[in-house]
Amino acid sequence: MKLYLFSTPSCKPCANLKSYLDSNNIEYTVKDAIQDMELSMQYKVRGTPTLILLNSKSEVISSAVGFTTPEQKDKVNVIISLFNKS
Repeated sequence: MKLYLFSTPSCKPCANLKSYLDSNNIEYTVKDAIQDMELSMQYKVRGTPTLILLNSKSEVISSAVGFTTPEQKDKVNVIISLFNKS
């Protein structure tokens, strides 16, 4: 499995999510949601940050948008838990 984090340079919640993932030693790939528009469209990215968990066939297993509310943070933690089980 792999994790993609779709971000933009001016997105403060994106920076917060990056720091959170880094502090938890989570391996992920950052994609610029604007510059990598084709991939953003493929995965239906509608806002940033968007964290997407993919299987070995690059199919979406789970995704989360945002990192400001407790609900959004809970969703991110569910994705991290799934990722760590792989």
